[in-house]
Amino acid sequence: MVFEGTSLKNIEMSLLYGIPEWISNSKTLYLVITNTKGDILFSNDHYVQTFLSPGNSISEANFTTFVSSGEVEEYKELLADCVQDYANGPFQIINKIKIRDTDRFKSVKWECSLYSDEYEKEPVVIHIGHNVVAVEKESVSEEHFDKSLNFLFDDLQIGVVVQDEESTILLSNNKAEELLGLTKDQLYGRTVYDEGWKIIKSDESLFPADELPAARAITEKSHIKNVIMGVYNPKTKHYVWLQVDANPLLDKKGRVLRVATTFIDISPRKDQEEVLKDALKEKTTLLAEIHHRVKNNLAIVSGLLELQSMELEPEHKLPLQRSINRIHSIAMVHELMYETERLSSVNIKHYLNQLIPAIEKTMQTKNEVTINLDLEEYQLNINQAIPLGLLFNELLTNSFKYAFLKTFDGKIDISMEVVDKKLVFSYKDNGPGFSKGQDFSNTPGLGLSLIHAQLDQLHAEYELETNEKFELKFEFNISERGPHSNM
Repeated sequence: MVFEGTSLKNIEMSLLYGIPEWISNSKTLYLVITNTKGDILFSNDHYVQTFLSPGNSISEANFTTFVSSGEVEEYKELLADCVQDYANGPFQIINKIKIRDTDRFKSVKWECSLYSDEYEKEPVVIHIGHNVVAVEKESVSEEHFDKSLNFLFDDLQIGVVVQDEESTILLSNNKAEELLGLTKDQLYGRTVYDEGWKIIKSDESLFPADELPAARAITEKSHIKNVIMGVYNPKTKHYVWLQVDANPLLDKKGRVLRVATTFIDISPRKDQEEVLKDALKEKTTLLAEIHHRVKNNLAIVSGLLELQSMELEPEHKLPLQRSINRIHSIAMVHELMYETERLSSVNIKHYLNQLIPAIEKTMQTKNEVTINLDLEEYQLNINQAIPLGLLFNELLTNSFKYAFLKTFDGKIDISMEVVDKKLVFSYKDNGPGFSKGQDFSNTPGLGLSLIHAQLDQLHAEYELETNEKFELKFEFNISERGPHSNM
């Protein structure tokens, strides 16, 4: 072992005996000895042959000569740690070292320790390093160290790229090359800001570079997971859909050293999602058309009944008008669902705000009636909206028919609120109530029978007060089931 410097003569022999020959002569490990300023005093042949350009002298170089410019300050801090805190060594660092006569770099992991001799005042720093992952085909003598690691890296069935703190791609595997449609040489040196990328979001809008997973991992210094993006593959001339993770490697001071970006091909899943979206869109269109046609058919039926009612005497029209109102209450549900994006539920406040005035207009009364509504917003599914509409149709019809015959200031109060996954209603008029002996639970009249039927269909619990007024309070559990299921 021969040293280029002259200040190490007193410790030359101790280093010779201290460093095993298999390290100094290794074809897989790098050995570099510097002073505390980083000036290279000695390096083994493997380091020289890999990184030193022909014609240059190692004795004229500083360790930072070969390190990526963005990592120089970090290396200087490492040297300072070695000198000031040598008892806690060895210290580890990963550097990009420029390969001789190329613009490419190898990622090398170093272990650095301070060495001093009792006869010499100036200590030295011993650097022992090895490749993190090989980036090019190694010589035959190196294959026993790197080949298995290369094969493992390249045989992964997920795309992997390793990037530096500026998002520059340093390493990539075969799957990344396949998915991105670029060779390793084409990928090497690219950043997320390269204009050659064509990357889109799930909605097919452009993906801003600073929102890409690797860029976010560097900025946020955290693991970014499950980002979906489409990347244009120039070989297939199609976008490939990827699910991407980016995980930063931080040093002890919290600075980003590397970012490992992994991605899997989800194009088949994305294609299936598009098929399902198209099918859903088609079914949604068909369902909307069904609601529209049902509403139109009910309008035809009610129109026929109205024509028939025109042939009747006024005192005989009421039964037909009540049937027409029942049809309107059902048709209005279908109309509201056709007019909105939600095809299985209606806004119950909006529904009743339209239904109740429509019923009021059809009822004939000599006295003025005021209807007060206090309703909360809620989306109610069709299975409950239709019986609820029919229920209010019967309640209103009975109030107009019986409650206000002798009352000059008729009033109906209707309220609804959502309480603990239940809809709670109150219906009250200021009529005289039921006559003595009349039983709400056992009545031959069609109107009250229908009220009972709708309460049963809603599985509602109710309380009734009929003494000098009619007040019905009822509540039922909100059903989350859709329009194709039974209540």
